[in-house]
Amino acid sequence: MMMIAKYKGNFYNYSCEKEKIDWNHNVAINCGKSYLSTRRLEKQLSGFIKRNDIMYMKIDEQSLSDIFYIEYIVGYDTDLPSIPTEWIVQDIIDEKIKVEYGLGHLPGWSACDKYTSFNLIDKDDIKSSKLQYVYTKKDGIKYSEPVVDEKRVDIDELIRVYREYWWKNL
Repeated sequence: MMMIAKYKGNFYNYSCEKEKIDWNHNVAINCGKSYLSTRRLEKQLSGFIKRNDIMYMKIDEQSLSDIFYIEYIVGYDTDLPSIPTEWIVQDIIDEKIKVEYGLGHLPGWSACDKYTSFNLIDKDDIKSSKLQYVYTKKDGIKYSEPVVDEKRVDIDELIRVYREYWWKNL
């Protein structure tokens, strides 16, 4: 799950102490603090510090208008009994939707590890798709419990939103 924050009209990767979320590429000295990060030079505002190809800025949560993450969910039937038909998208690779099953290896699926298998599904085989925006703060209002805004979309829109909010594009 990647947290996203809106700051001065732009969307950024967000790491915060409360959620105990940090990026894989963030170094230990930044852990436990709230930061925005971006790779996009045009989104760099005053206060950002560059480290390699990523720009960071320590931020006070009160300065952010929105804090959220997105779950990308697709409907896909494996035709196997007792296997879910709704899947959380793990990745999108060359217009194929990657989903994982964590309770064993499914027939025809590739192994991730001892207990997990994955499949790359052609977008034409997806039966339904939806986006779940999970907000802890929206339009400047901080919620005591996360608020979910669910939107049914076609698969092309899901792919478009996935790419828009992909960590390298923020």
